[in-house]
Amino acid sequence: MRRAADEWIARGYEGRAAWYAWRIAELTAARERLLLACSMEHVVSELSDPRLARLSPLNRSELRPHRYLINRLSKRLEDLDRPVSAAGILAVNQLLTSPASVLYRHGRNVSAALSETLDRLEPRH
Repeated sequence: MRRAADEWIARGYEGRAAWYAWRIAELTAARERLLLACSMEHVVSELSDPRLARLSPLNRSELRPHRYLINRLSKRLEDLDRPVSAAGILAVNQLLTSPASVLYRHGRNVSAALSETLDRLEPRH
């Protein structure tokens, strides 16, 4: 059920009367947002710590020049006074957990992917 809801939401179906309003509420809750913000802050920390170079699966060389975008993602998630879209939360989750995301895979346009994720966080009315 949750997977079906996430697929539906990722396609942009998240109006107030959406079938999956319960999942939209879960995704956009303060707890989820702060958890993801913390994870993004950990990414920045790992990029800054040379001792973790061999231990971290992060695409460090391509991510370092874009730390400011990762910070922006973290700050946007932390700003609980501004609503976010559930689809954007799913995009951040994908960014953090998918081995194919720009955080881990080389040869992708990091700036474009991070900017797109930031844009997806903005609610569409």
